[in-house]
Amino acid sequence: MPKLPARVKRIMIIIGVAAVITAGILLYLSHVYLSLSSKHNATTLCLEFIGTLTEMNLVNKSSIVSMINNYTKIYHVSMKVTAYALNGTLLFSYGSYIPPILNGGQSSPSIISSSQVSILNYGVCQYYGKDLIWEVQIGTLPEALYLFVAGLALVFIGLALVAIGV
Repeated sequence: MPKLPARVKRIMIIIGVAAVITAGILLYLSHVYLSLSSKHNATTLCLEFIGTLTEMNLVNKSSIVSMINNYTKIYHVSMKVTAYALNGTLLFSYGSYIPPILNGGQSSPSIISSSQVSILNYGVCQYYGKDLIWEVQIGTLPEALYLFVAGLALVFIGLALVAIGV
């Protein structure tokens, strides 16, 4: 294998160090996003959303999408709402759900249920209405996961460039 010129090695080291520094920033931002997502109890938000949903006079797709967008902006969480008919047919689904990494100190119950509401897991609950079933899932912001993966990749790339350049 031919030797690399000193100038190329120096550039590889500089790019590697820059990648490692950028990775540190991305990992820090990932931590910040994860902290924002974990600030509120996901099960409480889930029950609050179902309470708001049941109090609405007119429930349609646009109003639910608007509510989901408001919750994700205000509470910095990922959220998915699904509606099923009583026979199990999927009627409506909107949003994205990434399970919470930190559960805020709450243990995951198997199933806690009342007459109309069931808590299936941390941040996952269902409402059994007259003609349909609502399932709400609240989790971590996707950006936290994306930034963590990108930061981890940049750490390895940066260290590899530095090692090759030395």
